[in-house]
Amino acid sequence: MKDDLKQPEFVQEENNHPSDFKFSIRSLFDGKLIGSILIIDRLPFIMFLAFWGVVYIGNRYHAENIARQTESLSAQVKDLRAQSLITSRDLMQLSREQEVLRLIRARGLGLQEPVRPPYKIKR
Repeated sequence: MKDDLKQPEFVQEENNHPSDFKFSIRSLFDGKLIGSILIIDRLPFIMFLAFWGVVYIGNRYHAENIARQTESLSAQVKDLRAQSLITSRDLMQLSREQEVLRLIRARGLGLQEPVRPPYKIKR
């Protein structure tokens, strides 16, 4: 009867507890690191961090483009302001009385300078 009773065999289970996992380069290339419970349990957080990393990179790219555009537009404004000052100076020079008279004579329009001062017409 003693032979009929067998001692139960104890099978040692693999312990995949996260704290027992050790990182090594070999485990990275074998795929054990990715398949481990440690990584699988934290996969949502890793995806969350990856998402915000992509958002951060995109935001930086957009900000750099805006900075380049701002710099380009500032240079254009500076050039246009200088052009405006030059045009204003030329217009002021052309509108002087002596310059107007010189242009009238040069073009042969036959206009003469008034001898009498202007007066107001009364009704």
